[in-house]
Amino acid sequence: MLQIDIRPRENICIVTAEDRLSADDIKDFTTKVNEYITETDQVPNLVLHTKAIPHWADFDALRKHLHFIKDHHNLIKKVAIVSDSKLHWLAKSVVDHFVGAKVRRFNEDSIEDAVASAQAEDDHPGSIVEIEGLPRDVVGIDIKGLITSQV
Repeated sequence: MLQIDIRPRENICIVTAEDRLSADDIKDFTTKVNEYITETDQVPNLVLHTKAIPHWADFDALRKHLHFIKDHHNLIKKVAIVSDSKLHWLAKSVVDHFVGAKVRRFNEDSIEDAVASAQAEDDHPGSIVEIEGLPRDVVGIDIKGLITSQV
């Protein structure tokens, strides 16, 4: 089963997979995304949240999923995958070669960072902030989000 939360204000779609994906799940997701695109003339960035790589209930579900990717991979600009599954590390590397979207992976406890990354206009939503109130001989920093050489 999929939970689909489209947030027009942020132009993102948060998809949570809780079980095996059925063909009806993928069809419902595709319909909702396409209706959003038609109504708003915007393509949402995706946040995919799952504890493990979801399995498809049958071949028809896999076929519909691949069809969605084929039709949308050049439209969607960012995909944030939120999961502690080690297979998602591998999946991200493979997916980068086949889709036009910028794919990032986040740990399970970093859903807020994933949402921030998906809704950020640029690709660098991280920050480094000095922690105040420490002894004079101690430097503390708080690092949040995605840190790159451009931050």
